[in-house]
Amino acid sequence: LHENGFNIKLDTNGLLPMVLNECIPYLDYIAMDIKTTLTKYPLLGAEDVSPLLESIDIVMSSGVDYEFRCTVVPGLVEMEDIAQMGEMIKDARLFVFQQYRPEKTLDPSYGDIQPHPDELIKTFAKVMEDYVETSLTRI
Repeated sequence: LHENGFNIKLDTNGLLPMVLNECIPYLDYIAMDIKTTLTKYPLLGAEDVSPLLESIDIVMSSGVDYEFRCTVVPGLVEMEDIAQMGEMIKDARLFVFQQYRPEKTLDPSYGDIQPHPDELIKTFAKVMEDYVETSLTRI
């Protein structure tokens, strides 16, 4: 792809650090999800968070441009979670909060969850500025 002028971006949940490590030499950009705090990851089926922590280290030390991002799902991401999430990716270049859209869920049970107000997500981004170089929202 590079030989044909294409840039390569990888979107990952970070739960397969060995695969991420193999991909690094071919990547121009990495977008990695931080879905919630370490203590809430088991709610998503991830009992062992060590792969996630390993992937965070890989991304931050890779030399590849990157962002960490979070789709703000109410119940999984609340104000009291932001500092813990910030500690997970402390000193990262970029963290982006994305608005949750209940009409685009793989699990139908999430379809009834009402998104956080945009202003609250902007407040999350302001708090995250204490932990990362740049914190943005995609609302």
